Amino acid sequence: MKAEGQPSPARSLSSLDAALKEAKAAKRGGQPERYHELVEGLAEWFTPQNTGEYGEEAEIHGDYPGGDYHGIPMAVGRGSFFMRQIIDRNQKARFIEKCLPADDPEARFWLDYFHGRIAHPHAGAAINPPLYLIAHPSFSFLLFPYLSPGAEDEKGLKDRYRTEAKDIVTSLSRFNDANLANRKAKGHELERTEWLRPPEIPSEAELTEAFPELGHEEQAQAIATIETLATHWKSVKRGLQQLPWSVAHQDLGPGNVLFPGKEHVLIDWDNAAIAPLGSDLHTLIRWAPHSLTRSDDRIQSLIYRYRKALVNAACKDEEIETALWAHFCARYLRFTKWQSARHLRTFQLAIEKSERLLDLVGAKTPS
Repeated sequence: MKAEGQPSPARSLSSLDAALKEAKAAKRGGQPERYHELVEGLAEWFTPQNTGEYGEEAEIHGDYPGGDYHGIPMAVGRGSFFMRQIIDRNQKARFIEKCLPADDPEARFWLDYFHGRIAHPHAGAAINPPLYLIAHPSFSFLLFPYLSPGAEDEKGLKDRYRTEAKDIVTSLSRFNDANLANRKAKGHELERTEWLRPPEIPSEAELTEAFPELGHEEQAQAIATIETLATHWKSVKRGLQQLPWSVAHQDLGPGNVLFPGKEHVLIDWDNAAIAPLGSDLHTLIRWAPHSLTRSDDRIQSLIYRYRKALVNAACKDEEIETALWAHFCARYLRFTKWQSARHLRTFQLAIEKSERLLDLVGAKTPS
């Protein structure tokens, strides 16, 4: 029952809709402070005590977890309204909140999942559904458990990558072979995509004009880093061209990489999750849904085994290493479109991080 003086559901939903759209616009318009402010105000809308405001149009599944938590607004894809990482009193990440338009493929997929309409295409994989879902004609709110390993767990990551990479590649290549046979039987061929362009190497004059606050040493370091990346990119391109096909994933964040039990699962949607030979990354995701009927599109946006390895039946070490380097090179090419000194420094840090991760898993830069 609504408390005295509380706005009507219609007015509340109108306010919510406006706030969601404003948060999305602030996020896309490069206004992080406003985005964070709006997200903090929106969060209370989705707790169980406030869901009565949605009227009979809302469909709710799962249970909202109790406990003493607070949220940190996160950067999120263009199609989403907002996302938050939920932290407990010990500053440990526990959940990921995500608010999407009602017609978003991910939102529709999870609603179908709770309705029992999702048939699992690969018995060896697993999925990790949201703990809590609100489906409304205007939006979908999802709460996922945060199951990625902590950044401090370097030994665990190192052991996992080194001992399991080949097993996972073998499993994925079998899955690949089965899907390839299925696609060929239906007369579908893989589409080819253009290669990502190598980094554009700016001159010192261009850097000085764009970032007058940077010193000469910082500028020289940036140019050297980009030149190194451009050189490696050529070898990555040559290596990947020799393989049957490569698939891509552009968003390997905590909301997508999950480790429930012994399963290693990557979940994502749409074109962020798939590209044929000529792509920038390395992991099995899925085949594009064009070979399926319309009713099966969401099923194909499903479960993806994740490991730092290329899908290839030969499972050669150098192919795994090539995949690793391709991943870290391409992941940060976006920062060659300089917009601010922050972007430049972020690019530098990203390259340094990729080098540390390559060392961590025992990979070498392909020659």
